[in-house]
Amino acid sequence: MYYYALGNQLNLGKFNMFFDFMYSNEDLDRKGIITSIIPAYSESDHNAYDARYMSLVTKLNYRFQPK
Repeated sequence: MYYYALGNQLNLGKFNMFFDFMYSNEDLDRKGIITSIIPAYSESDHNAYDARYMSLVTKLNYRFQPK
């Protein structure tokens, strides 16, 4: 299993934001999410192979009041 995570935060006065990137490359679907989606695997008794997950998360924030 390979897992990569990167994040960045930007602060500009009253405005700030962050962005996170997460990527997981798994030989075997340990979480079982891909296995439950694909009908050929969900009916069998083993998990899917070569599963990959990617997540993007961001948040933007602007403060109208100083505190």
